[in-house]
Amino acid sequence: MNPASDWVCDVACTAFLEGGGSSSPSWIIFRRSFLTRYTQFSIQVAHFSTIIWITFHLTNTSCALLAAIEPLTGNRLAEVYPTRTMKEYTLFCQALVKRWPDAEKIRLVQDNLNTYTSAAFYQHLPADEAFTLAQKFEFIYTPKSASWLNVIEIEFSAIARQCLHRRIPTIERLAREVLAIVQERDAWRIKITWQFSISVARDKMNSHYQRVHPENSKLKKTYFTEYLVLCKISFCGFLLVKNIRKLILQNS
Repeated sequence: MNPASDWVCDVACTAFLEGGGSSSPSWIIFRRSFLTRYTQFSIQVAHFSTIIWITFHLTNTSCALLAAIEPLTGNRLAEVYPTRTMKEYTLFCQALVKRWPDAEKIRLVQDNLNTYTSAAFYQHLPADEAFTLAQKFEFIYTPKSASWLNVIEIEFSAIARQCLHRRIPTIERLAREVLAIVQERDAWRIKITWQFSISVARDKMNSHYQRVHPENSKLKKTYFTEYLVLCKISFCGFLLVKNIRKLILQNS
């Protein structure tokens, strides 16, 4: 993990934990390894989880699903495309802006695919439109080889369990079934509780953090105190059970 990955890891975790949807009146300012929130600004920010491709293999061909989720509100958006190129990425980003037109900035956490850049906008839109679209987004990339930080994977797992356990003959049927599930989950506002916080990341990945800077070893938690507390609780529980049994024998 290089210094850039160290920053991205912290930001990726924070992006899932910061509250609010498109109505959150706050402006999020990122710094390396920490985040500061300023609430005095009145700027609408939509907080999104990861966008990711997933490829479905049909009987004779394959297609791709591009989806995004706002974990703390349950808002989600998905589109099925026959291919996965910069064109589809541009179309989906336009769909995101259309879905949340009042958001002045959309923080988009996504994987490290070469199609996930604002360069895709300039290849498929006029320069003025591409620039306007790019200004709507703040791109945050998960570290390499850390796709499990991609919260949308949880959503895809739910979709797979419901309808992707079999081959589907046509892209039209696949789109109809997948989007029906996504729309149902969106209507129910099913949220995702992201528990892999920054402090947990710095603890679990401390060996990588130490490669960036040796003093990051101080971020590693020691569990000796927790172990002593657990032993104390267990011992107290043992004494309580022992005294209860003694009282029962005395009263019988």
